[in-house]
Amino acid sequence: MPTPDDKRQQAEQLIRTAAAALLAGDIPPGGRCDISTLARQAGIGNAALTTRCAQQDQAITALQDLRTLTLSRLAAQHDEIQRLRAAARTGNVRALPPAPMDSPGTADRRRTHLDAGHRLASADTTTINRGTP
Repeated sequence: MPTPDDKRQQAEQLIRTAAAALLAGDIPPGGRCDISTLARQAGIGNAALTTRCAQQDQAITALQDLRTLTLSRLAAQHDEIQRLRAAARTGNVRALPPAPMDSPGTADRRRTHLDAGHRLASADTTTINRGTP
């Protein structure tokens, strides 16, 4: 017995096949290249296809929003890197010694260091006063 997921995949395959045929110019007599003809050719209801199209539109919009947010974050990170590089050139920042990589707890210290760096970068601080963890 096919599961709902199997049925959905089969319906999507039928839609893709019918859409490819319509786009290739294989339009049935009395039909047009529209949603109604596509639904008829795929053997599904017009409402089901319209609902699926609306869901796809929502998914595309969500992905576009995510892309915009991601690009915005990348731009902000780039600006922060440029600001930190400029601060490093003025000699207003001192380098921290690297953490030993083979001692126990290194991953925890590295994570703590990164978290502290994030808080400092968020506060727009140019100097780091490092204490012992």
